[in-house]
Amino acid sequence: SLVSQPKVWILDEPTTGLDPEVRRVVWDILSEERAKGTAILLSTHYMEEAQRLCDRVAILSRGKILDCGPPSDLILKHMGNGEIEEEIRRGVSWKRPPNLEDVYLRLTGSRLENGE
Repeated sequence: SLVSQPKVWILDEPTTGLDPEVRRVVWDILSEERAKGTAILLSTHYMEEAQRLCDRVAILSRGKILDCGPPSDLILKHMGNGEIEEEIRRGVSWKRPPNLEDVYLRLTGSRLENGE
């Protein structure tokens, strides 16, 4: 389907189940096509992927759009620009910049606990 060089791509979870090397190859292809002007609609559950590849992101939950915008704008709007302190396992914490996954969890009211 890509042989005809379509101007619009609609992709549903294109990297699900791929190993890290092949996933990065797909990311490179998507980035190259976007740079050529191809419009890409990407559905993904991987917030890192959305943050890296997308110009605009819509956070969806239960069939409703909770917010939409450039990833960096969503992060600033919902998380600020401070650090997130996170306990990665009992007794071990680290500080990191906020990311799109934090936005998703805040907007949906979900929480990740105990490796879930």
